[in-house]
Parts: sequence; structure tokens; C-alpha cells
Amino acid sequence: MPVKKFKQHIPEEMTLRILHRLPAKSLIRFSCVSKQWLSTIIRDPEFAKYHYKLAREQQTLSHRLLVSTQTSGLESIDLETRSFGDNSGVRRLISPFNEPGHLRFLGSCNGLVFVCQGSYENMSIWNPSTGFLHNLHFPGFLSQGELTFSNHGFGYVSATDDYKVLVACYEREGDEAIGEYLVYSLRANAWAAIEDPPPYYLKTGYTQGALSNEALHWLDLLDEQHRQRILVFDLAKEEFWYMLAPTFDEADEEVGELEEDAELADLEMMDMDQRYWIHIGVFLGGSLCLWLWTADKMYIEFCVMKEYGVHESWTKLFKYSVADDLGLPDINPLRGLKTVFHTESGTVVAICYDKNELIRIEKLENIVVTSRQYPAGDVLEEVVQYDESLLSLIEYENPTQGGNEERDSTQNNEEGASTKNNKEGA
Repeated sequence: MPVKKFKQHIPEEMTLRILHRLPAKSLIRFSCVSKQWLSTIIRDPEFAKYHYKLAREQQTLSHRLLVSTQTSGLESIDLETRSFGDNSGVRRLISPFNEPGHLRFLGSCNGLVFVCQGSYENMSIWNPSTGFLHNLHFPGFLSQGELTFSNHGFGYVSATDDYKVLVACYEREGDEAIGEYLVYSLRANAWAAIEDPPPYYLKTGYTQGALSNEALHWLDLLDEQHRQRILVFDLAKEEFWYMLAPTFDEADEEVGELEEDAELADLEMMDMDQRYWIHIGVFLGGSLCLWLWTADKMYIEFCVMKEYGVHESWTKLFKYSVADDLGLPDINPLRGLKTVFHTESGTVVAICYDKNELIRIEKLENIVVTSRQYPAGDVLEEVVQYDESLLSLIEYENPTQGGNEERDSTQNNEEGASTKNNKEGA
């Protein structure tokens, strides 16, 4: 008796429900199945938004580190793989930039990375997972003198479904520094100067704002009571305000010993004759965090703001020994160590510039485990943490006005993403 063949058909609604729950990496591979899947997975902004929202709610996002090196260009490293320390979690990326060795990562949000080549003249928003690239036209600062670039950041405003970029510079005029802040709205496709900016706070180099609760955060001056302040920029209101940092016991002891001009001390760039250093960041999940390094006791201590904007909610979580846990007895954390990934459970990933390596510290059953990763490039240039996503900016109207350009490079690569010669398991 002949066997009847039945044509199987999965309803489109069911197919979408399945696809929404798959990892971004798998979906990028599946985009080559058909033109319809390519259109849905890569080019449908509503699909991408729902996929990211669902992954964030179910805590299934893949957290990665974007690394720029002098010789190998761009790499993407899996931050949570059990095999951190070998090459199985590393992907080589195809760079859409002319000079990958001269990139600066100025922030990341929702899987998108804010990048500039050299100075602010060449700025882009890039999705390392899909290869989507949106070039920004920067009109330049109004100041015509010798400028020093400084604070910057990138974030998303949910109420208006808008991405915003903040850049700043300062110009020296005698003993004073005149600061200028510009903010770009992707929805409005326009730059605007921030009126009545805060008194400019001199910093050296580029300073990325920590993104939490749709606001950017930087360590600022001490107030008149010698309390550490945090400068906050509200992306929705485009306004600055201040909050106070928590009190660390060791820092309290040192504050009393500072000179009369202590309010001018930059705790994030403090000289080595001071004995502590505070750094600001964000825990996985978005909570604002600080970590303190004490030179005399050689450990780093982490605390978290449990309830945003409530000073009393600052809570100390854990600490690690620089010598024993990080295995860096001779390191200078002030100039050679920077944390780039933190979780409230105690996982920390840091970049050690002195030794050109990435270090992951985690607690497994109350045992501290340290792993090391050595990128293929001879010198680490820039690092930024990002989440894998399918998000792009193609839904925003008139993307080419004002000189802006966007490019989807997903069709040019084997996986549909911006990767080539990916190492197995990544």
C-alpha cells in the first residue's frame, strides 16, 4: 500500500514565535534560508525590537566584548563562556571602517556601538552582530580654538523611541576651561547645543558615560563637604544634574588628609601619591555601580545602587584582592586596569593594559576563579561591552538627510553577519 505524503505547513505566526526565541547568532545564520526570512530577520525593525525585548526579559541575551587591536583589527569575545581564556569564544570581525587601528568606542546600547575614527569628525553607529552601519554627519563644535575632546556617551530614550549621542570638548582660556556639549537625536536627525552646561570638569583623554536608567554618568568634582559627586545627563530631558556617590570607609579616612583644593581632585585620574581610586560603571541588568581600589590594601571593592536615584540604596557587594584573585601583585590599577563587565553575582571582566590581556574573575561555589584571554593583536586599543542583537536604525525616517548614511553589510558575508573566519564555538 503506497504511503501518502503530507505537505507539512507551519503557520507564519507559529514560525515567528519560534524565531523570536532563538539566539541572534542563529537567526543571522538562518537569514540565508530564503528572501522572506532575510527580510523578516534582518530588515524588519519590529521583529528585531520584539526579539531583543523578549531576550532581555528572559535574560537570554549574549553578552560580548568588542575589542580593537593594532594588527588584527576587530574581535568579538564571549564574556560568559566556560572556555573564557581560549579561542573558542572569539570571533574575527570584518571591519567596515577605513582604519580599524584608530577607532574609539564611545558607548554601546541595545547591541549598537557608537564609534569614531580618530576625532569626532568620523562617527558611526554600528551593530557588530549584523554589520549594520549608520554614519553620522558631525557639524563640528562652535569653538574655533585648540580643543580637547572629553565626555561622551550613547543611549536610548524609550518614551520617544529615540537614540541619542552626547559629545563634549573644552577650550582653555587662561586658567579657565570653557566646555561645549552637543547632543544628537536620531529621531530628529539633528544636533543641538546643551544650554547652560555644568561648570567644565577638566579630564584627560576620552571619558565614556556609564549608561543606566536612560542617563549617562561620570564621576565629577567633590562638593563643598568633600563628598564625591556623580554628574548625570538625562537623555530624555537633555539636562544635567548631580547625585552623591556612596561612602567608602577607606576613602573617608583619606578625604580628611586631602589638600585644601581637594574639590578639584579627579578621583578617576588621581595621582599615585593618593591611596584610593573610584571608578563608575554599570552592572549587567543596568544598575549603576562603583568600584574602589585602595593602594595600601590592594583590593577592589564593588557596590551597587539598588534603587536608582536613592542614595541610601547604595550597597556594598563584594571585593577582590588585586594580588591573589587577579594575580597581579605588581600591577598599577590606576593606570593599567579597567573593568568592562560586572555582574552582581561577582563576575568581573577587566582589561589589563600593562600586560595586554583580559581577565575574568568569578565566584564558583565561593571559590574565586580567574581566567585570562590574550587577543590576537599585539596591542589592545579599545574595548566595549555590548549585547548581541538584530537591531538597526532603518526604521528612522530620512536617514540620508544632513549627510547621514546607513549601510547594511549583511548580504556580503557568509553568515549574514560582520564576521569572517570565525573561530569554532564563538
